Amino acid sequence: MSASSIEDPHGDAPVALVVDGDAVSRRFVELALGRDGSFVVEGARDAAAALDILGSQRVDVLVSEIDLPDTSGLRLLRRLAQEQRLRGIPFVFLSSDARADTRTEAFRAGADDYLAKPADPNELLARVTALVERRRRERDESRRRSYTLAGDFETLGFADLVSLLGMSQRSGALSVLTARCAGVVHFDRGAPVHAVLGSLVGVAAFHAIVGETAGHFELTPGACEIAPSDRTICVSGTALLLDAARIVDESQNGVTHVPPAPTSARPTVRLSASIAPALIPSTTRAAQLEMALRDPFTLGEPRLWSEQDLAKWTAAPSGRDRLHVHLVADLATGVSSILALAGSPTERWVLDGLAAHKKAFGLTFFLRHERTIDLVLLDIEQPSELSDHLRRTPAFTIVAPPGGDLISLGTKARVELHGLIERLSPPAIVGIGNGALDSGLRRLLPDSRPSVLRCASGTLGEGSCELRAVLVRGMRLWASTAGRVDVPIVGPDSPEVR
Repeated sequence: MSASSIEDPHGDAPVALVVDGDAVSRRFVELALGRDGSFVVEGARDAAAALDILGSQRVDVLVSEIDLPDTSGLRLLRRLAQEQRLRGIPFVFLSSDARADTRTEAFRAGADDYLAKPADPNELLARVTALVERRRRERDESRRRSYTLAGDFETLGFADLVSLLGMSQRSGALSVLTARCAGVVHFDRGAPVHAVLGSLVGVAAFHAIVGETAGHFELTPGACEIAPSDRTICVSGTALLLDAARIVDESQNGVTHVPPAPTSARPTVRLSASIAPALIPSTTRAAQLEMALRDPFTLGEPRLWSEQDLAKWTAAPSGRDRLHVHLVADLATGVSSILALAGSPTERWVLDGLAAHKKAFGLTFFLRHERTIDLVLLDIEQPSELSDHLRRTPAFTIVAPPGGDLISLGTKARVELHGLIERLSPPAIVGIGNGALDSGLRRLLPDSRPSVLRCASGTLGEGSCELRAVLVRGMRLWASTAGRVDVPIVGPDSPEVR
């Protein structure tokens, strides 16, 4: 198929490049993806031809065989990963090699999906379409974020940033993330009116941020959300900066001035109600819950909650043992992984879905002997959106950022994630992503109350990171915290297993 067919009549259709030495296989992919104009399909018999096509035209997804005439598909994948312009293209293997070892090696190399021949054309189309749509959502989010003011203090210092916002009379919340802690500065028509950095508030927090030479920031524009009675800063930004400069001068001239050091705290979340404790960790209890969940016939009930219903549900006691879990992920990926474990929607679920109010989505397993496992999905782009309505500490939190690491998240989202974990203090955290996620989460987690953290490589809902397997992994990690002094004391609705 020539490049001219991309321009007319399929100008808006995504382009799939199939790389396979077998002409019959290339034709199969063309028929599977090209029907109804879903994709424009380009073919290449080897890696060299594929690189020529990639250098001359846009490609939205690549489908390749493992064994190619001139090299291996794994080498082609690693070759693409070396170039910034190519590494973001979704890469799917469609191969005659169905061995588990080959699949494992492909995923470790960075493959997005792997199907064995002969594949079902509908499944191939569905999987490839899902990957392309996911990439499009990520690009749309990046474009949306590019209209906000974001960067790092090494490029644009905080003092210059405050002056810039003052001259432009911008309003909004400036999220700040440093190596030590997270914070936020609220501006009203260019004037700072409230600041929090770790445990510091007001002028002290503002001065501490001035002293931070390394860190990230992101402005979320909009009307100032801080009521006049709650504002902790009543002088201009210029006066604050001059005062901060005076403190620096006095320190350089031998005048002792030791500003309070910020510590990890809750910069973006308000404590509005008591938090029920997590189920006390127990290896016996975890084994019983795991045995029930591992049964493939065990399906959960999909749930939709309004904000008020979510607060009531998370605060209410539920049976003998209640394992409460938070899933912080991209909404589309999270919903897809949850629905894979859900039974048929109930009448209540349908009625709740018709109600015109903001909703939270989740899943509840009602097990034997009055045991439940319930999961609440939180949008990783806005982790604190429902924070005030979460009234129970999760036994563990699953964090699955889009793209596999925290780099894809803006500073505001990372600050909110820090605040959510600080407020609820889950005993255990399970990360799902790439090799950089572990270090990213460890830098982000608050120091005041450490959680046990384990990360797994993969994509939520796929392969070994299918949600049922992730829940089992989380249960085992939660059970491993038994006996830790910083684990919340069990509440009356969570008695010990005898």
